[in-house]
Amino acid sequence: MILRRGTAPTESPTDGDAVTVGALFANKGSSPSEAGMLKAVEKFGDDDRVQSPLSQRASLPRSVMTRMIAVVSDHVLKELSGRKDLPKDLAADIVKQAEERVFVQLSREGDDPAKLVADLEEIGRLTPNLAMRALLGGDIEFFEHAVARMSKSSLNAVRALAYDSGALGIGELCAKMNAPKQLHRVFKAGVATYNGIRAEGGAFDRSRFRSRMIERILTDFENLGDDLETDDVDALVGRLRAVG
Repeated sequence: MILRRGTAPTESPTDGDAVTVGALFANKGSSPSEAGMLKAVEKFGDDDRVQSPLSQRASLPRSVMTRMIAVVSDHVLKELSGRKDLPKDLAADIVKQAEERVFVQLSREGDDPAKLVADLEEIGRLTPNLAMRALLGGDIEFFEHAVARMSKSSLNAVRALAYDSGALGIGELCAKMNAPKQLHRVFKAGVATYNGIRAEGGAFDRSRFRSRMIERILTDFENLGDDLETDDVDALVGRLRAVG
């Protein structure tokens, strides 16, 4: 990364130690490049001396935020896994769900879900479970781009297969992206719910979709129990992951 301030010599933060890199990021007059910040995250991302000043910069590319979230999650998971009172699989699920929530939130706040999905794939965080969370929450555009990326299909093909071909189409996409079997039913229910709301006309209401979607899942998966709220995406995601 090249940082510039006035006519001072350019510096690469990845060439120094964590203290030096952190100081450069803390410098409000510096202008780090996106590529340089990503390299710094790779090398020092789990070091608070770098992580903290980088996270506090006035402007951060979404690719950098995405990578920082993944690095922090790995670091937190490592810490949790060392605890004697918390099973490793539970620790992993806690971190994974927290990470997925942030990724989906980034997609809501950004204007280019395709770029975010590409970034997630590059760092190994694009999964069918993440697509499931987006679908359950009504984040349709992110869901479409995620499925397109994982199934190696065009966005138009995904929309045609999912919405025009119904269960058969989404089943084909599930197979292409190697989604776990239990998720096939979730994706099919989501597409059916979305098609139903589209047929009613009017603007898409994410809250209404989410409520109907979860109600349908609870009906289709009788073993999930009847104590879930119709807007509790986290609890539903956790139970769907446990369904064999």
